[in-house]
Amino acid sequence: MAVRVNRAPHNLVPQKWAFDHEIGPFIREILNQLFQLRTRTGGDEDAVSAQQTKELYPWAGVSFSESDSSILSALFQTGRETTAIPQFIIPVKQVPFFSVTANHTCYGDEIVEAKSNITVYLNSSPNETEQITVKRNTTAGTVTIDGNGKNIDGFATIALATNYTSMTMFYSANSNEWIVI
Repeated sequence: MAVRVNRAPHNLVPQKWAFDHEIGPFIREILNQLFQLRTRTGGDEDAVSAQQTKELYPWAGVSFSESDSSILSALFQTGRETTAIPQFIIPVKQVPFFSVTANHTCYGDEIVEAKSNITVYLNSSPNETEQITVKRNTTAGTVTIDGNGKNIDGFATIALATNYTSMTMFYSANSNEWIVI
């Protein structure tokens, strides 16, 4: 599955690249450099550069709404300055949140707040880099995280025994297990 980086249908970045903590910033930096190159070379001021722009930047001329600029400001914060690139939009993925008091089975990316002595079963058929966060928010017993047929850092289950502790893990298809981060 790919994520739209811009509105042109043939310019897609795979989701695992766009949201990867190492590759994502690298891709954004390359896109920033391409945008700067386009700006510094005059963009599309004459027929030749207009044709070159169309070949190199097929998304050029795509409309950009004001609501997208606030998203971009947050996404392209580099620490030095905010680099707004109107052509590149990487959507922010919303993760479902569940506050549960009974055993719960996860399906896809989720944040689970356990409010009683329960077991949270991880997805038995997870997608690559699927991510689950479990937060223990109870004084009643232990919250157990069950790999549901897959190990979690080598263990079938992990217990959260202290209140207000949490654990975030993602699924690695290469390892065929959940990896705690």
